Amino acid sequence: MRRAGVLVVSMLLAVLTGCEPGGGDTAAPTTSAEPNLEAHTSVLELIRAADEAATRRGTVSFRLDDGTRPQRGGTPQPNGAAAQPNGTQVQPQRNGVQAPPRQRNGAQAKRGANTPKKPLPLAAGRLAYGKQSVDVLVRTLRRVQNFEFRAIDGSVFAQPTGALLPIANGMPWLRLHDSPASPLSQLLDPALVDAPSTVDPTRTFDLLVAAGTIASSERATLGGAEVTRYDVDLDVERLAEHIRLSSGDQPRPAIVGALRTLAEQGTTTAPVTVFLDRHNLPRRIKLPNLAALPNRGPDATDLPMLIVNYRDWGTPPGVAVPPAGTVATVPG
Repeated sequence: MRRAGVLVVSMLLAVLTGCEPGGGDTAAPTTSAEPNLEAHTSVLELIRAADEAATRRGTVSFRLDDGTRPQRGGTPQPNGAAAQPNGTQVQPQRNGVQAPPRQRNGAQAKRGANTPKKPLPLAAGRLAYGKQSVDVLVRTLRRVQNFEFRAIDGSVFAQPTGALLPIANGMPWLRLHDSPASPLSQLLDPALVDAPSTVDPTRTFDLLVAAGTIASSERATLGGAEVTRYDVDLDVERLAEHIRLSSGDQPRPAIVGALRTLAEQGTTTAPVTVFLDRHNLPRRIKLPNLAALPNRGPDATDLPMLIVNYRDWGTPPGVAVPPAGTVATVPG
């Protein structure tokens, strides 16, 4: 009887103090040091966590792909998808009938002569968060003459190639002005010109905060790692207004106009997909290719998309300015 009375008193004190019974001074809530994959429920919560995690790590390697075409390999699978020991992936049942398994390790049917090859990535490189700027190194991967350019603290350095050779004066590097009239803008696909901002996840986060709403989230597996996938809807009209107001001294009327035309045609939202790992670090972001919107045909029904894959957070070195004496400056 006495033991029961002590237990009741202990439980009453626990309710009043917010502690677990029997914990004494050590009963303060404990937090696990192991990160979890609990989904964020708002855009602000999602962005705050991912932005902090990315800038804390400081550097990352990336690969930029054309997201308009279907991607082969590395497709995120929902958690729980089973695979057989021989590498055969079990397909989900549809209408009570299980689809035939897809074979791996050479068991897949040979590709036909007319089957298109997997497209090469647009670019690869790395970025580094500095105190005043985000520095980006980009290597183009779809040109006969692939080359590298670096955006560092407001300056753009490019290896001379093709149309840039005549103005390089024999130097291995050119320093270009970051403007729509830059020779780099005339030489490259708009998606590559915009690559320094496209591959920076914090720039994408700005778009999500300005115009995004989380539509859904789910656990998935990407490259062998557990991730949380977030599908975010961007309000097209709010996105256009954000770009108009945030362009500063480099207005982007063509992109703003293209977004407003989309809205008038009935495309009210644009999709963004964000994959975060256990540490809230971005592993993949799929987003609209804003630079390609002005060239979108009047009969086009799908938005042009880009995919940025991230790896080695905190591992790659920073992005360095080319050595002194190796850079020619474009006049004007």
